[in-house]
Amino acid sequence: MDGERANELTRWPSVDRDSIVQIKQWLSAQAHLPQIEDHEIAMFLHANYGNEEATQRTIENYYTLRTSHRECFTDRDVYSEALQTAQKIMMFTMLPGQTKEGYKMVYSRLLISDVSEFNHAQILKLMTMCLDLWIKLEGNANGHIMLSDMQGMHLGHMTKLNMGAAKKNMFYVQEALPIRLKQIHLVNVVPFVNRLMFLMRPFMRKDVQEMINMHVDMDTLRQAIPVESLPNECGGTAGTFQELHDSFKSKLYAHNDWFRNGESHNLVDESKRVPKPRKYMFGLFAKSIGQRNLFGKLKPLSSQQKNGFASEATFETRAFKLHNLEEGPSTKVTLTKEDALKYYGQMYMIRRMETAAGNLYKEKVIRGFCHLYSGQEACAVGMRAAMRPEDSCITAYRCHGWTYLMGVSPQAVLSELTGRSSGCARGKGGSMHMYGKNFYGGNGIVGAQVPLGVGIGFAAKYNGTKGACIALYGDGAANQGQLFEVYNMAKLWNTPCIFVCENNGYGMGTSVERASANTNYYTRGDFVPGIWVDGMDVLAVREATRFALEHTSSGKGPILMETATYRYSGHSMSDPGTSYRSRDEIAEVRQTRDPITSLREKILTTELASVEELKEIEGKIRAEVDTATKLAKSDKEISVEELTADIYANPQNLTTVRNTLPHAELQHKRLGKAVNM
Repeated sequence: MDGERANELTRWPSVDRDSIVQIKQWLSAQAHLPQIEDHEIAMFLHANYGNEEATQRTIENYYTLRTSHRECFTDRDVYSEALQTAQKIMMFTMLPGQTKEGYKMVYSRLLISDVSEFNHAQILKLMTMCLDLWIKLEGNANGHIMLSDMQGMHLGHMTKLNMGAAKKNMFYVQEALPIRLKQIHLVNVVPFVNRLMFLMRPFMRKDVQEMINMHVDMDTLRQAIPVESLPNECGGTAGTFQELHDSFKSKLYAHNDWFRNGESHNLVDESKRVPKPRKYMFGLFAKSIGQRNLFGKLKPLSSQQKNGFASEATFETRAFKLHNLEEGPSTKVTLTKEDALKYYGQMYMIRRMETAAGNLYKEKVIRGFCHLYSGQEACAVGMRAAMRPEDSCITAYRCHGWTYLMGVSPQAVLSELTGRSSGCARGKGGSMHMYGKNFYGGNGIVGAQVPLGVGIGFAAKYNGTKGACIALYGDGAANQGQLFEVYNMAKLWNTPCIFVCENNGYGMGTSVERASANTNYYTRGDFVPGIWVDGMDVLAVREATRFALEHTSSGKGPILMETATYRYSGHSMSDPGTSYRSRDEIAEVRQTRDPITSLREKILTTELASVEELKEIEGKIRAEVDTATKLAKSDKEISVEELTADIYANPQNLTTVRNTLPHAELQHKRLGKAVNM
């Protein structure tokens, strides 16, 4: 930090002076921390939106990491041979101007792609120096954007990554750097970006992952970043790479003394820390006040250990949005190891089943319609986790995963898709008409299942079962008049029904913004209370469903839930899904918000299970789906005579049914008892 005094405070007009006093008082009681200037405190407060507790955490992390992570914060002589070489290999520069929101930008890219020249340690040191200078010069911005151009990167560069150093550096950016990070843009993404993200994602908080935007070319980048701020080679007008690089290097040289002085000043004295550190992470004192959130909030994370692995862990979900509710579900959720492995296995099974279904359809083994659920697994698994034995469910045509969760085997689901006798409806229902205990389908008419769901809820109330019905529909069905009719009916009779809008953003292919005047679907019930939930987080969905079940089962009537989710496939197999959205958009969601990957990271980072345990689950599921797929292709189809069997659940004395010709009646047979009867 620099030694400028009072005039520096004018750069932080939004910072409350009383907060500066409070932080100074706190610092005076921290003997191990350096006593910093008012303008430096103002910088930390600004980065944390005035949140004093978050500011304390950031200051603690900032100085502790700079003291313990010495490989990045010593020998910072810009003129040294090592850093001169790093500047030839890697370009870091501040981009001129700002976005319309007032966000400042920094840009990085390789200048030399030769892997033999790549020194990860020196590149990281140069990067931290550039970030320090960026914050010194532009830390008072409304927000900050990082752009990383992957042009010239090869798999060989990945082999040179020091993951320990990368982990520390990611912690520094997320938890220590006084920055208002708003967006991260990966430009000219390389084919192996998935592998790179797989390595880095365990070190990244979810809110940071959600900031990542991937661009395969410059067209989409220019939609997000002002053209006048982009380098000429990116289609901008800010100057060439070399001009921008030379300009920023001159700033580095001008601040060389500032870098050198910072090596020995403002360090932490661990001998004076009270209480003594209980554990270290990268040499950092692990305090109990929680992780810093870049929006100025705290995200606590804890786990209880047993036999080397955690028996349970606690997470913080995204906030729920409420309509006509004074209180909502808790954002603090607990996950046991047993449940973690169960949810992971269920979501992985649904994904594998849908992949198999897609392949069977392409092989023309599945006929008719086929709508896949890939990407939306957290919705179904989270709701099923909260359901009680007396609760029931009804959904639309994207029902394969729900059928499995409600007790039907993967083999019976896949065989139903291919029209085989071993299918759950003996092959007569197909993709859109599957049933199980307390599961009323699988329905092919858009929105028509929702009134049926209210009827099922009414029956539960009438019969005194204490159960509730979850009636699911999509954003495409949300504008239908019949939904508003049954909102009214359910509320009029206080029917135990949960209306769930699985909002995957596109209906059949029209974005919600083009189809709905009000895209806050959880408010659509008007007098019916509503909850918005992150549908990509299985734990958030579970907690919201528990809350909704308690609400509706206690006699308060219906409640509406909107799960914000995403489908990777088209609306159906006949829809490629890319005429109304870009492949980049789909790839970005897969990389940053995938529900299965997100849960996997939670499990591994809190040590609820090992990688080997998860791989074992995955292997068993793959084998089960492979076996089921073979049977779904080889099992016999039903006979023609069976087409007229089991039409009626209670046929009584009915022995024949009408044919196309009135004088040629067909035999009606009863082969089995109807489910749920």
